[in-house]
Amino acid sequence: MIKIIQKCIGAALLFSAFNVQAQQLPLLNHYIYNPYLYNPARTGQNDFGTASLHFKKQWTALPDSPFSGVVSLESPVKTKNLGNMGLGGMLYVDQLHITTNVGGMATYAYHIPFQKNKDFKHGLSAGLSIGFVHQRFNYPDATVENPNDNQLLPSESSGTSFDFSAGLDYQWKGLHIGASMMQGLNTGLRLLDGSQSDIKYVNTRQWLVSASYKHLFGSEEKKHRVYVQPVFMGRIIENVPFQAEANVIVGLDGMGWIGVGYRSSNNLTSTAAIEVTLGVEIKRQFLFAYTFGIGVDANMNASMGTQHEMMLAYRFGENKRIKQLEDNVKEMEEKNKALQLNIDNNRKSVDSLQTVLKETNTLIENNTNTIEKQGNSIKENTESTQKNGSDIKKNQEEIEKLKEMMKNQPLRYKKIGEVYFDNGSIKLGQTSEANLDAVKQALDEAKARGSEIRVYIKGNASTNGNAKKNLELSMRRAAAVRQYLVNNGLDGDAVTLIPMGEEDPTDGTKASANGDSKDRRVDIIFTEKKPKGKL
Repeated sequence: MIKIIQKCIGAALLFSAFNVQAQQLPLLNHYIYNPYLYNPARTGQNDFGTASLHFKKQWTALPDSPFSGVVSLESPVKTKNLGNMGLGGMLYVDQLHITTNVGGMATYAYHIPFQKNKDFKHGLSAGLSIGFVHQRFNYPDATVENPNDNQLLPSESSGTSFDFSAGLDYQWKGLHIGASMMQGLNTGLRLLDGSQSDIKYVNTRQWLVSASYKHLFGSEEKKHRVYVQPVFMGRIIENVPFQAEANVIVGLDGMGWIGVGYRSSNNLTSTAAIEVTLGVEIKRQFLFAYTFGIGVDANMNASMGTQHEMMLAYRFGENKRIKQLEDNVKEMEEKNKALQLNIDNNRKSVDSLQTVLKETNTLIENNTNTIEKQGNSIKENTESTQKNGSDIKKNQEEIEKLKEMMKNQPLRYKKIGEVYFDNGSIKLGQTSEANLDAVKQALDEAKARGSEIRVYIKGNASTNGNAKKNLELSMRRAAAVRQYLVNNGLDGDAVTLIPMGEEDPTDGTKASANGDSKDRRVDIIFTEKKPKGKL
């Protein structure tokens, strides 16, 4: 009787062709989209969690052909103190005629980033799964020569053992290189009691190596990007030929994908297959995939039939991340608009300043030409030199007269402020701008009283260096002050520029509080004509 039962079990397991070692775990193609199925290190590696259902029917032409079903759940767990972790769980059933495997596992993974940023783009992951495997043989369902044999047992035999799996995964952007060990304890189940005829089912240790790379085309700003993803997996099992799988996926990120793959034989028979996959993604939350497989060997394929696999997955926690990204994009767009507005305003200010500088340069150029002509005349004619000297002296007298008038008539000519410059510079510092803001406020108050004001901006330079360059520098400093006041609302027609060059030095070169020489300055003087009837 025991020999008959053993023959029945052997017939049921003959399909695997290597003592039930190769397909003790569900043989699924959709690990490409749910890598947690074969590598615990991939648990919680994304910014979202995933709940998945997988179904596969193999070799449909065979009676009682293999059927596999898997339900899995995995999610990231991010904490400040413990770092990036992942938790997951899985239940599966794998049925082949009278043999049924039911298993489950709980998984923990830890992710070590190699760079400090919000997204885990480069790092190493390690995972560990602890679970159980329950093996059951349903003898009454076995096909025998004489079903009325009174020695057949109408019962079943089963056993349960505990096991563990472990894995590693290296990630760099879209690249993943992983290795995992499934059924690490390599334990055995004793299914029939007896002496020499006992059947022992062994949970064979399996090694899996994998590599994949997802390359996205186009800029990151695009909502949907085309991508290509090659995937490779190899299975290493003791006393079993090496089995390799290669797939190429082409898709539109967030929409769907198509793919084609090849799986080599996992035994001495020609069970190699070609698989074609079609997937759809809805709102980046729901995923559906279908894979059709057909054998490479025509004779074997006609006898055994085709393969069909389906996956339904739901991503949770990603909508919040997408909304945050969309909010960030909107915020960036608003900042860009504000920045563009500032750029436009600055461009207008620059254009206005360039106009003033152009006028200033023209004035300086004219003054320079005049000075050069006067210099030539001095060389050619001594009398002209004396005359020009008299004119210069006259101008100096007029300047002295103006300064004396300002000194003797403080109510008419009133110095309202001054700003200082670095050596050779026309740039206004923060302290200078604050002083000019105070000047503008005082002028506004005078204007509010109904007074008619006139502003004189005297540009000065130190007595060091070339007199011509100092005159030009004093003019450019005065123009810079005028431009700042005009930009802040002062009427440009009420402003007169007076380039003094080095002709109005202070007594001494003692540095002011801001570290500039007192000769490198601009004085702001104004006259106020009050309305009649007011003092």
